[in-house]
Amino acid sequence: MDIKFWELPTILKTGRFVSVDFVKKNHEKRRITGRVGVAKHTKGGKLSFSPDEKGMVLIWESTKRNRKDENDKGYRLVTLNRVTSVRANGEIFRVI
Repeated sequence: MDIKFWELPTILKTGRFVSVDFVKKNHEKRRITGRVGVAKHTKGGKLSFSPDEKGMVLIWESTKRNRKDENDKGYRLVTLNRVTSVRANGEIFRVI
């Protein structure tokens, strides 16, 4: 299913596991599998800024192999206009 990038927050904020394919700043392709809305181990329990205002989404990455060390809690910020596709709720959404 094709969607516009401004429809992504609605799809991502289901609270379930999602896979997000995106392009990093260095033009490298990356995939994150995790959950949106998890804030258990963030410093102070919340961010010092609003990701929504900056066009970003906070994702807790469930796979430990991509973490730098044992102190890395797996939280990643993804810029929404760099997302190429999302897998959520058993569907694949391609961003156009």
